[in-house]
Amino acid sequence: MNYIGELAALVTSLSFSFGSIFLTLAGRRVGSMVLNRTRLLLAIVFLSITHWITLGIPLPLHAEPHRWLWLGLSGIVGLVLGHIFLFQAFV
Repeated sequence: MNYIGELAALVTSLSFSFGSIFLTLAGRRVGSMVLNRTRLLLAIVFLSITHWITLGIPLPLHAEPHRWLWLGLSGIVGLVLGHIFLFQAFV
């Protein structure tokens, strides 16, 4: 029998659980705002490196302005505001 779906679901739930625990501990130690800014900075660095490796440039500068607008709005709402409240709730 093939249990790859169940295994993937279990690993995903464990990853989210341990991630929440570690983020709570880090937020209590350094504060939720510092944690969020550090996470965002590391995300920008790692995404730029990944983009550079896969496409040869660190940022998609050739993208149309409306795509940058939607990407920026999505990032502000989801990654900044959403995680500010999430990390504050963890602490």
